[in-house]
Amino acid sequence: GGNKPSPRLTVGDFVLATFPLIMDDAALMARFANVWSAASKKLGKKATKQQLNASFRECVMQFYPLTRMDPHKLPKDTDTADTKVDDERKKVIDTFFKKKKTNEALEGGSDFRYTPFRIDEMMTPALLGGK
Repeated sequence: GGNKPSPRLTVGDFVLATFPLIMDDAALMARFANVWSAASKKLGKKATKQQLNASFRECVMQFYPLTRMDPHKLPKDTDTADTKVDDERKKVIDTFFKKKKTNEALEGGSDFRYTPFRIDEMMTPALLGGK
């Protein structure tokens, strides 16, 4: 009840706009497949569409910091057979997901933001073209 928005997927969803970036990156796509598989199994076969949508959105949110990370910290996926770059990328991604998800991790000096955030909360009227 109340005025809480329903967790449905919409075309203008800022979080879900991250999904194509995940799918364009082989290493992130492989990791996402694992994260989504675990999340959907946790929900079970009797999950409602709303529960699946909310869970999918949460999974995508976890990857937002990786899709926006400085290329010096996470080299870009070059679609080449450069195993050195691939190994470096895998190490950074693995480290990101191994970090403890605590408030302590949000303190300064961190390479990652450990708790997913709602990107749509970050959108202010100024960012949306207003004043």
